[in-house]
Amino acid sequence: MKSTKILIIYDFDWSLSDKDSDHHVFEKFGVDTTHYSDEHHSWVTFVNECLFEIYQKGISPPQFSTLFNDFPISESMVRAIKFAKEKGADLYIISDGNTFFLDLAMSKHDIKDCFTKIITHKANFHENGLIELSPVFPEGTHDCKTNSVRYGTTCSIHMCKGIKVSELKTSEYGKTIYIGDGKNDFCAACKLKSDDLLLVRKGRALAKILEDDMSQISAEVQYWTDASEVLARFQKELS
Repeated sequence: MKSTKILIIYDFDWSLSDKDSDHHVFEKFGVDTTHYSDEHHSWVTFVNECLFEIYQKGISPPQFSTLFNDFPISESMVRAIKFAKEKGADLYIISDGNTFFLDLAMSKHDIKDCFTKIITHKANFHENGLIELSPVFPEGTHDCKTNSVRYGTTCSIHMCKGIKVSELKTSEYGKTIYIGDGKNDFCAACKLKSDDLLLVRKGRALAKILEDDMSQISAEVQYWTDASEVLARFQKELS
């Protein structure tokens, strides 16, 4: 008999939230991010460079504590997360962000404990005040080659969300719901089956990939603009 238990997996930046958590911090501390390029940087390496620049400015971890007071997470998304948890779904986050920023971003909304696990790059705190990330996948530990027509290879050297989705999708679950927006969510989307649901934020990279080619996607796809649409779909699936 097929399980009725639902697995819900969120991307964080621009999926659970309405902004990128890394860029939010860099804007607050006046870090120039215009020199970033996919061609010569991994995201983790780039964020570590920015964190070193913040450290050189004399800014220490306690000074980050209020940065996320104005970080946008929709009330409807908070309601969706809490509703899903109350209805017995298992919730996870797979993010190219980091433990420190995600903890700060979620703290005022009291939603961190709704998630069984948050899979993201670990923030390490050195005695001198420097923050440095350790990647989920150290370089050379995954060889994913998932490709899209628009962007080519969609996984970074330090993150393959598809591998993590495959690890989480056990026979315990009858359905998986994945909420994503970015090109690095494409590999995760490709791991979903015909009984699963992919909730794609309109107007962003994942939606553009799917506009070009749906041949690698088996799941039902629903596009959304406002978090109230995610809440409504959770209510439909979990009621």
